[in-house]
Amino acid sequence: MTLKQVEKLRISIQELNSLRDNPTPKAISKVDSSLENFFHEMYKSPYLNISNHYMYGTSIDKEQMLSDIDDIISVLNGMIALDSKTAQISDVLELICEGENIDESYEARQKFISKVFYSYGDDVKFDKSIISVANRSIKTDVNLDWGFTEENSIDDTVIEGIIRKLRVYAQEVLDGKKNSNSKTKSPAVVINNNPTMSANATANVSVDISAVFENARQKIEDEGLSDVQTKELLDKLSELEEISKSKESKGKRWTKAKEIMKWLVEQGIAAAGILIPVLSEVIK
Repeated sequence: MTLKQVEKLRISIQELNSLRDNPTPKAISKVDSSLENFFHEMYKSPYLNISNHYMYGTSIDKEQMLSDIDDIISVLNGMIALDSKTAQISDVLELICEGENIDESYEARQKFISKVFYSYGDDVKFDKSIISVANRSIKTDVNLDWGFTEENSIDDTVIEGIIRKLRVYAQEVLDGKKNSNSKTKSPAVVINNNPTMSANATANVSVDISAVFENARQKIEDEGLSDVQTKELLDKLSELEEISKSKESKGKRWTKAKEIMKWLVEQGIAAAGILIPVLSEVIK
């Protein structure tokens, strides 16, 4: 995933959250369509209540529209969680956004610089003046209330320079030029020689759904999770397998699968890396 794509995910989540107070089918549809046009096959659009509203003229209430918003956000969070590098870059973009919207006070800017330095000082090279500002967040208990104050300021160019460094670092992580700080393993590409799978060198690989579940079970066993986590993931995988066997429409299958998606996003990168590819096959 590129830096622009990760930024698009973040911005879309913010747009959707901003719609919660006054959601409309048109506004939700606009975000959903924008994601489809931007990501193409990468974005698996969920089945939305607003679809029935547009296709059949059925009424729709706020609760249903909020459910649509939650479903889209779950898909986007899943896309972020699927790759440990993308999840890490999402954190970097949070800092970039904070820097772009920071006020002019010295205290706010000093705290921002400290947060950046102590989060990414081992990965991004900062000059001595930045390090000095960051170190000022470490204070002693001595009260120097002697009737005068020290005037300090941090120029816009300093903040802009830090943001540029963060952007360069983010792109290097995505390009594989720098290792991710995340201790969680990226989802591995599994090569399975099971005769039930038919593989070819083209982009359009036909994957047998039974092999997808078999691979996922093996990855859960190999992940080194706790017994409780392993059982939970295996149980969710079994639920997805039952959904995949159903002859119901995509919309009904998605309705059953979306609760698993919501649960999965809260479980972290390792769990998402295993089950999200399975979920995408189930709701095709």
